[in-house]
Amino acid sequence: MTNQVAHPMVALQRKVSSLVSSKILKPEEQIWKIAFLYGDRWGYWKRELLEFGNS
Repeated sequence: MTNQVAHPMVALQRKVSSLVSSKILKPEEQIWKIAFLYGDRWGYWKRELLEFGNS
């Protein structure tokens, strides 16, 4: 049996979905709140989002 590794963007989507489900974030909130929660790792995620076609 082989383990599949999720693309980092899938992992981010799952995390943000979890934050919305737990009412920490609201779906209509701006992306800077996600940046605030990710702190030092935000630079990496911002690049990923831009490469994925988000702005």
